[in-house]
Amino acid sequence: KKSFKDAMEAANTRNLTLRLTARFSVLDRRSTWVLSIKELDQIPLILRRHSFVVISFDSSDTMRKRQEAFTKAMATFFAETPLTEKQSRVGAVYLSERGVPMFQLGYERQNGVRECFRIATNQKSGIVLPDDEAATREIWRAALTPLKKFAKTALRHILLYENYDFHSLQEDDNDCSLAFAFCYDNTKLQGSEQTCLANDETLRSHTSMFVDEHCDKSLVVVSPVADAPGLQVYDLQSNSWLTVEFLANPFEDILLFGGLALQHATGIPACRHRVSRSVSGDHLGDQKKRHSFIYELKLKSFYSHLRQFGD
Repeated sequence: KKSFKDAMEAANTRNLTLRLTARFSVLDRRSTWVLSIKELDQIPLILRRHSFVVISFDSSDTMRKRQEAFTKAMATFFAETPLTEKQSRVGAVYLSERGVPMFQLGYERQNGVRECFRIATNQKSGIVLPDDEAATREIWRAALTPLKKFAKTALRHILLYENYDFHSLQEDDNDCSLAFAFCYDNTKLQGSEQTCLANDETLRSHTSMFVDEHCDKSLVVVSPVADAPGLQVYDLQSNSWLTVEFLANPFEDILLFGGLALQHATGIPACRHRVSRSVSGDHLGDQKKRHSFIYELKLKSFYSHLRQFGD
C-alpha cells in the first residue's frame, strides 16, 4: 500500500494532483478548479474554463470557526424559534440594483423548499437579524466580513485581468449586495423522491430538486462550502454537474462563481447551478437539514444599462 505522499508523487508524474478533503482524497487534474488563497490572480482563467472556482484557505482555523459558529447559530434559530417569532423578524423592503422593490429583508419561509434569512449588507442602520442580541450581531459580522472582503478582492482581480474599469468598487452607495442564510429540510423526502447524489450526474426529476437550474443576476457569489451535500454546479470543461460538497472541505473552502452581470461585463460565463435534495444513508452521513450561507456582490453601476435583465 502506498502512503498519501507516494500516491501524490505518482499522481504528479501524470499531471494530476491528489488532494485530501475532510471526507476522502480527490484526484484532480492540475490547474483545475481548486486554488489556494495565494493564487487569486488565476480566478479569471478558472472561471472561463469551468464557470466556478473553489478557494482553499489551507485549513484556516479562523475561517472554519467563524463559519461553524454562524451555521450553528442559524440552525438553532431555524429549528427552535417559534414560527410566529421568526415571522416577526422582518425589515425594510429591499430595492433591487435598478431600484425596484423586491422582497422584505429578514425571515422568509418557502413551504416545501427552504427557510431563508437575508440582509442588505450595506444597510447603514435598522438591520434586522434573528434577534437583537449583541452576540448574534457579532456572529453575523464575523462570518460575513471575510466573505465581503474576499468577493471584492476577487472581483478586482477579474476586472483587472479583463481590463475593465473598477473604480465603482470604492463607492459605498453603489453597493446593493445581499447575504442569505438558508435552511433546506430533507426530512420530507419519501419513496421514489430519494435520490442519492453523485458526480457522474444524470438529470434529476423536479421532485429531487429544491431549486432548479438557474444563473444569478449577481456580479460575484461566494459561499463557504456546507457540511451537507446539495449544491451542484455545472462544469463547462467536463460538461457535467458536480456536487460541491463532495469535493471540498466544509467551512474551510469557499465556492466562488459569477453571475449574469459579470458575464455581460467581461464575457466570463455565468455559473449554472441548482440545489438538490440529499438523503439519509448517502456516504456523507445522515444529515436531515442543509444549512448554507451566501454573499452576493451586486454594484448598481453594472446594472443601470442592462435592460435584458428585467427586474
